[in-house]
Amino acid sequence: MTEAAMTPLEPGARFCFRCSPEVPCFNECCRDLSQYLTPYDILRLKNCLKISSGELLEQYTVRYVGPETGLPVIALKPNSSVELECPFVRPTGCAVYADRPSSCRMYPLARAISRSRETGAVTEHFALMKEPHCQGFYAD
Repeated sequence: MTEAAMTPLEPGARFCFRCSPEVPCFNECCRDLSQYLTPYDILRLKNCLKISSGELLEQYTVRYVGPETGLPVIALKPNSSVELECPFVRPTGCAVYADRPSSCRMYPLARAISRSRETGAVTEHFALMKEPHCQGFYAD
C-alpha cells in the first residue's frame, strides 16, 4: 500500500468526508492493518463482544514491547497474513462499529500531542490522513 499523505489542519478548519457502502472503497481501510488499541478500546470491544478482557486479548490481539519505549503495545491480530484484514470487518461493514477502536472512530483524522521541553506546554496537532485508495474525500 502506498503511504498516506498527512495534511495539517488548523483549528476550525472544515473538510468534506463520507464513508458508507456507497463509496467505492468501502472497507478498504480495514486492510493492511496496523491497529493499536488503547485500554479504553479494549474495554469497549470486550463489552461489545460480551467476552472477558483475557479472551479478547487472546483471540483478537498481539502483544509486544515498543522498541523505543519498552512499554507494552497491544494491536489487533489481522485475519489474514496476506491482506492483514481487521478481524471485525465484514462485507457489510464493521461488526463492532458502535465500539470500534478510537483510531477508526477518528478516521481520516490523525491526532498528535507535543510537549515543549522549555515550558511543558502541551499542544494538540490534527491532520487529515489521505490514503491513495480512499474515495471518501470525493463524496459530498
